[in-house]
Amino acid sequence: MTAMLLCLLVQDPLRLIERLSSDDMDARVDATAALARLGDTALVPLLAALDSTDAEVAARAHDLICNVAMAIPDDVVRRHRRLQEIRTRCEISSLIARLELESFVVYEASPTMRARDPSLSYGRLLELGGAAIRPILDVALDRSLPPDPRIVAVRLLGKASDSRAVDSLVGLLSCRATGNSPIGESVGDAASLALDQFPDFALMRSLIDALHASNDREPIGRYLNRRTGRDFGADAAAWNAWWEARVRNGAATCAPSLNAGR
Repeated sequence: MTAMLLCLLVQDPLRLIERLSSDDMDARVDATAALARLGDTALVPLLAALDSTDAEVAARAHDLICNVAMAIPDDVVRRHRRLQEIRTRCEISSLIARLELESFVVYEASPTMRARDPSLSYGRLLELGGAAIRPILDVALDRSLPPDPRIVAVRLLGKASDSRAVDSLVGLLSCRATGNSPIGESVGDAASLALDQFPDFALMRSLIDALHASNDREPIGRYLNRRTGRDFGADAAAWNAWWEARVRNGAATCAPSLNAGR
């Protein structure tokens, strides 16, 4: 490290952050390392750097804050709302990465595999609740990933039963990518089981709208048949007429199944 950089390290973290946008790759790397050594001393300017128009500066600042945030005592973090949010995001990112690396899938929704225990990262993501929904959705929808982490993510979405996941889960019903499960479970199979966790009223409109818009309607029609006991195939108009009649008659149940009293 140069004498000038050492001077900057001691005197001014703002100058180090400026060097994160240098055209010299070595200067960016050295400045990143120097900021990391400063620890929470650099926290305030790093928080400001998150809003940089330079994507690399913002990304490096984010990574450095994650390292700092996880080391700061909880009682200090609780006094800073934005720091709480950042630490939660960092923890979620780490947990998601671990999900992708784990060599097993959580099969607790499959009767033949209920003996499998969920991973620690799976359980912690459930504890984090709504804050984790968007990054979990990103994994579930990422077709570049192998099926197993996507299946785990879909199961998490079912467990969370957050309405923000409904449309995405409906869209995944037609995904035939199959994981390493002995029962040959696909992402679409996992999505079907996950959707079972949602109440009817939160789900039916999304399913019917997807029938109108989808190029692959059969998996949606099969799910509707299994869910309701009615068989209108992939006929969106027929499903819509049936559901609207139930709504008009006050029979649009919010119970997990529409089979009773149809």
